[in-house]
Amino acid sequence: MPPVPPVPKSKGLPAHAGTGSTVIGLVDDPKAGLAYPRLAAPWTIPGSSPFSRAQRAGKWRVPYTMLVSGLLPGTAHASPSGEAALRAAAAAGARWSLGAHHPPGSTLAWTGSRRLTTGKGWVLTYTVTYRAGGAKHTSRAAIVVADTGKRRPGMVLMSVPDTRKALWPDISKVVNGVRPG
Repeated sequence: MPPVPPVPKSKGLPAHAGTGSTVIGLVDDPKAGLAYPRLAAPWTIPGSSPFSRAQRAGKWRVPYTMLVSGLLPGTAHASPSGEAALRAAAAAGARWSLGAHHPPGSTLAWTGSRRLTTGKGWVLTYTVTYRAGGAKHTSRAAIVVADTGKRRPGMVLMSVPDTRKALWPDISKVVNGVRPG
């Protein structure tokens, strides 16, 4: 997996200009044990594999414009307890997303780090920098990892490339709306 910088223990989450998409309900993900905002068009609900729930805007290709949930991939962070363990689990999920859902050679910079306010979990936001079509691009992303009493933490992961900057405010809406399901 690609390396990532050390995670800040606490860093305020970024604000994004604009209004973003309308929230039209909740996505309930019983597998992850989490619920979070469902977004209106241009977000759609495609097949979710390999996740348990998914929303996307545009085509399903790298770099993704996606909002997905499920159990945190891997088994290294099963049943984390305490803030440090939850933060490490969220960082592992972000590192995994960097390699799995962004172009090769992408790098990550943390933009926010805080406790989940609605349960036992951690929120990380970050910027991913990469090259696509010969040009430098960035995506804004977030991961929420929560201890929901399952064998692995529940996860909500969102990534929006700079080609859809108007959707960056959606990241705050989703992150602030995640709660145990």
